[in-house]
Amino acid sequence: MGFPDQSWTDSLIDVCFYYMRKKSKYDPNRSYKFSTVDCNFMNIIRSVHDVYSTDAENLTAGGHVAHLNEYINEFRMHAVVPWHTVGDIYIPVNIKKKHHRVLAILSFSEKFIFLYDSYESSGHYSAIFDIIEKLAVIIPLCIEYCDFYVKKGIHLENHPRYKDKDSSDMFDVLFQESLPQQSSGSL
Repeated sequence: MGFPDQSWTDSLIDVCFYYMRKKSKYDPNRSYKFSTVDCNFMNIIRSVHDVYSTDAENLTAGGHVAHLNEYINEFRMHAVVPWHTVGDIYIPVNIKKKHHRVLAILSFSEKFIFLYDSYESSGHYSAIFDIIEKLAVIIPLCIEYCDFYVKKGIHLENHPRYKDKDSSDMFDVLFQESLPQQSSGSL
């Protein structure tokens, strides 16, 4: 997929995720349902988070969440399905200041963001968490705004992961451990 002296670009990641979406959507024998987003998704999350952190009341005014709702309701990308029809969303995350990518898997049944990272170093997790925290805060607000829980059939008062929380509470983040690691000089 790549060469030792080249890093993965956003367009290459988008192509890989396009074929994952296509396989998930059109394979009749697949019982595990998921979808993906493109690399621009996290840019939209960052901009919506910036608006939210300065003006939480006007988050929905002026279409700030409209782009995210296009992703959630399948209007944004090719070979995608609405989020309420799948179990997980795969999100490629570019950690720009570390020149590194991680995979975040948004799990609606667990109300977790599972984070897969193949690189460990001091200060690395805090840089990643700064980015992932924006996702964990904004996604619950957007899915609540577009009636996701009603469409998904999640009864917030009865679901074990949701009943003790407000629907706008952020998703918990869980770093996956025991993954194969890159050497520190490989980035």
